[in-house]
Amino acid sequence: MMISGLFFSLMATSFGESPIPSSVPDSYVDSSGSTVKLSDSDKTAFKLVYSKANPQISSLMRSSSYKSMTDKEKAAAIRAAYTAYYESAKAKAYKDYDPKTKTASLATTGVDLGDIEAAVVHIKGIKATSTKTRKELVLSYVNSLSIPQGQRYLILYLSGFGLGDEAESSTLKYLISKGMSRSDAKTFLGMD
Repeated sequence: MMISGLFFSLMATSFGESPIPSSVPDSYVDSSGSTVKLSDSDKTAFKLVYSKANPQISSLMRSSSYKSMTDKEKAAAIRAAYTAYYESAKAKAYKDYDPKTKTASLATTGVDLGDIEAAVVHIKGIKATSTKTRKELVLSYVNSLSIPQGQRYLILYLSGFGLGDEAESSTLKYLISKGMSRSDAKTFLGMD
């Protein structure tokens, strides 16, 4: 399998960003501190969401942006994508669970989460030069990507950049077009 071979090569150079996916838990600790055993249907719900990660990561690994990354960035991008799907799966299977990553709510939509995580990881490594600010370099990178404008704005948003009204509106439309409800998209973008 293509993905597992990559994991073994990246494990040696992952620098604390192990790309190995997590397993399905048997139980979890709820907000009151009690251990709750997952039912078979909860485990099935968990697996259904989490299984969506592999096709996304396969797509990511075929992308040109991924191929230009360092091994550390590759491991971090894969880990971030798996974490988002894992958090989304926990939110589906656990009662009253609040995902710990912003991208977890994107895992159940049609958003290409692997590519988005790869771009966000790449942006984290961009540093200002003597002639250009970090923001200029980030914008240049994001604008060079062959993706819809709403996806560009989403990447900037997830990278910590603020969005103006037009960019926010474009991102909202993009998220809705990918299957997120208007209400959830507005909550995701902090518009509520």
